[in-house]
Amino acid sequence: MNHPENIKAMNWFLDPIGTALSKAINTRMCPQLTDSDFIKYGIMKVLLEGKSGRDFVQKMRMTYLATNLSVSLFFKSLASVRREKLTNEVAEELRQIVDAKILGTPGADPLEQHPELKGYAVYATDGHSHSASAHEPFRFGKRYPVTHIYSINLRTHTSAHNVLLQPEENRKKEHEIKALKRMVIKAMRMNEPTGTKVIQVYDPAVTDYPQWHRWKQGSSIYVITMEKSNAVWISKSNQPFNGEDERNNGVLSDEKVCSSSGFTMRRIKYRDPVTCKIYSFLTNVMTLPPGLIAFLYFLRWNIEKMFDEFKNSLDEKKAWTGQESGKIQQAQFMSMTHNLMLLAEHELKYEHNIVDEKVQKKRRKALLLMQEKAQQAGRAFNCLVAGCQRATKRSLQFIRWLRYCLAPSTLLDKALDLLPILMLEYLA
Repeated sequence: MNHPENIKAMNWFLDPIGTALSKAINTRMCPQLTDSDFIKYGIMKVLLEGKSGRDFVQKMRMTYLATNLSVSLFFKSLASVRREKLTNEVAEELRQIVDAKILGTPGADPLEQHPELKGYAVYATDGHSHSASAHEPFRFGKRYPVTHIYSINLRTHTSAHNVLLQPEENRKKEHEIKALKRMVIKAMRMNEPTGTKVIQVYDPAVTDYPQWHRWKQGSSIYVITMEKSNAVWISKSNQPFNGEDERNNGVLSDEKVCSSSGFTMRRIKYRDPVTCKIYSFLTNVMTLPPGLIAFLYFLRWNIEKMFDEFKNSLDEKKAWTGQESGKIQQAQFMSMTHNLMLLAEHELKYEHNIVDEKVQKKRRKALLLMQEKAQQAGRAFNCLVAGCQRATKRSLQFIRWLRYCLAPSTLLDKALDLLPILMLEYLA
């Protein structure tokens, strides 16, 4: 893409928000703080370094010329239910924009090479907590962490906030499966179109076999998880699998099992070629190759890396507010920031030929060590792991560069000139 001369780097990074906002219905004229500014300020609060709301507002006024912003105005907006609805809309529209961009690029989807996955959308989903704000109400004499459930699209790596956990008055916390059950089906399907099957890869906290049955039968939602150590199953039959398919290297068994309550599942045992550790996966996906099931669970690690990005790279370790609307909007701003970084990274790679070489080198080195360890043990390395080269998080040098891009005086051409050297190696 040829950018207009003298375009500001800030506009290049944040302009997709305008496209997403143009499709929203929960907009309103607010002269004090426009919807556009509010959404952009929320993203900048995630991306810029700052230890408090006052720190952020002062920085915005002094460095980023946001003279219309005040602490009370920003946090009053976070408390608005209307703004919450708007933020939810914009976050979902932005996710759809980034998904379309990535899926429209040949080779960008690491799962497209598997024809068995045609017609499936695949997500990793999990809960993530950060500490409570100073305004969080006390329960049982203390302030408890705030927990949200997020999803990550394993085809595109985009993030979505699903639900805020809401403990009942007599409970310290809400179980994740209970929160998932109260999600509307459209949200649990990640707004995928009718006819698309949705796989949710989750840790064992999702275990609820009657609920799995309801999701599958009524909504084409499937689950892949790890078997709990205390689970009791009755083996019904061994499933034959293609041992010549190298994707199935490491698979020890593939069988149908039955629970005491009569639910039939598929159990796959897999030995990791590097550690020799044996894993046992449970799923109600009955048709995919067993090695591919194991690989999809391996990709669940992508969401843990995103949480690490939230916590350590973006320093989002604490809730901004004690109000429910503000908590949800913070989570949406975190997802939007992640998705904007993905989109920027994608454009830099495919339109400017700038890639994060240092991250790729680190990934290749780690893969080589794992391959050597498997070879020394006389085991074939997992070809699916070897072929998946996508970065699972953005480097801090890239994030610092994006922060530089947000300065009002930074032009994109100048910023692009500074980036390649930051992508070659870590600063000494």
